[in-house]
Amino acid sequence: MAEDDPLNVQADGMKVPQMFSEMKASVADFKMELSQIKCNITGSSEKTRSSLAELRTDISQLKEETRSQGPNQWSLFNQKLYYFSTSKKTWNEAQESCKSMDANLVVINSAEEQEYLQQSKLDSLWIGLDDRVEEGKWRWVDGTDYASTVKFWASGQPNQNGDEDCAVAYKTHGWHDWPCSSRHSSICEKSP
Repeated sequence: MAEDDPLNVQADGMKVPQMFSEMKASVADFKMELSQIKCNITGSSEKTRSSLAELRTDISQLKEETRSQGPNQWSLFNQKLYYFSTSKKTWNEAQESCKSMDANLVVINSAEEQEYLQQSKLDSLWIGLDDRVEEGKWRWVDGTDYASTVKFWASGQPNQNGDEDCAVAYKTHGWHDWPCSSRHSSICEKSP
């Protein structure tokens, strides 16, 4: 071979063909590593998608379980949990029972919520409304402003007869004021 052959030129002690061969090997190694990285990413994405799908299924199942509205079960509606108790208790006993579950007697904030509660199989239910502190001044157990909330009193209610200081929601004919010592089922409410 002639000395001026460009393939025989040396750079840093290596001939060009040898350098070219090593570069090809480096490129091949790089392509192999890149392919493995892509596979790892794809595998991770598939695992993430699979985990996400499982999580969504679990959430759906939990929602279905909590939606099964019925006595003595929590049900989910409009981002709140409701507990329909069939136990007949006084208003104070019902509120204490709700508190023991980190809840309160229900505070009704909308027509949709009132309609939802009327779907209960129970006829009369304590709600978190009373005027025990001052006759005629109704207040919600959680401090919600009574004056600014919707009201579903039955015709002629509240009638302020004697000691009727607590509110009962009837399935078919709105709210009534009742003596707090009377016994009714109840609805507890809390955030999930």
